[in-house]
Amino acid sequence: MIRSVFRPLTPAQERVARMVAKGYGYSKIAHDLNLSRHTVRTHVRTIAMLIDGYDPDVSYYNTVMLWASDEYVDTAA
Repeated sequence: MIRSVFRPLTPAQERVARMVAKGYGYSKIAHDLNLSRHTVRTHVRTIAMLIDGYDPDVSYYNTVMLWASDEYVDTAA
């Protein structure tokens, strides 16, 4: 069960998490936030590993999607 993160996200990580909650892919997030795709992937991996209840059998993106959809339910619509 995914509950919370171990520490607050940085502003950049939060922006990425909100876009993941909306279902955007790495390339779209990178373009919209003016970041490299590699940086977006790094943010997603870091966020996933900070989540309490992180399951290594689930992809980083899906872990963040599940958590962020719950955390940012108002912005995911």
